[in-house]
Amino acid sequence: MDKVFLHKKYSAYAQTTTHTPKGAVMLTQDELERLVVDTMGDDYVEYGVMRLLTEDLTTEEGKVTNITCEIKEVRTLTSVTVTGSGEGAALTIFEALKSKFGEEHPSLNYIYPISFTGDVQMPEKRRQSNLAEPLPATFVFENNLGRRFVFSASDASSTRAIASAILKCIVHFVNAERAVLKVLTWIADADSRKRPGLVDRYTRLLADLIENASYSTSIERARRAAKI
Repeated sequence: MDKVFLHKKYSAYAQTTTHTPKGAVMLTQDELERLVVDTMGDDYVEYGVMRLLTEDLTTEEGKVTNITCEIKEVRTLTSVTVTGSGEGAALTIFEALKSKFGEEHPSLNYIYPISFTGDVQMPEKRRQSNLAEPLPATFVFENNLGRRFVFSASDASSTRAIASAILKCIVHFVNAERAVLKVLTWIADADSRKRPGLVDRYTRLLADLIENASYSTSIERARRAAKI
């Protein structure tokens, strides 16, 4: 795994750490994900890697990796192709996917890679035997609230496993941000209808969902609009 992905660009960043109130129980990542799925319903989006091409070049400026990655939305079967150039496959894939979804989902600009485990290249013995045993890739990311999340994937191609794990991270935070924004509209609607019970219920849901999201300007604007 190229060290630039975890150190060169992301070694230092501004972060606001939140603390769980004494006596409160922090939900696990799986519990938070189920909460997002339940909140989003049919609006939940899920993508998979369909095709991935990488090309490593040596230029006067140094080594450059070009990537072309086709992803498909599971429910609508809509395909999207992202491209990018950068230093190392993982960094390039991450930046390309973040760029594709980041304009609509600004919370993606506030997630940071912390660590990676997995096979970077297929061993010579494996190539010679042409085995298709899946290779694992696991990333740890942190949001700007200080919460860490783990995303894993396996594939016969180590680079494709890396792309799939990164895509899981991107999709996770896309859905998390959309879930927060959706609940904020529920709170505003319940408040306008003078339903304090629903306001309290949705506000508690919001508190849990915020743990799962990366706080962004879009969420802050929506909170102000909902007067929360």
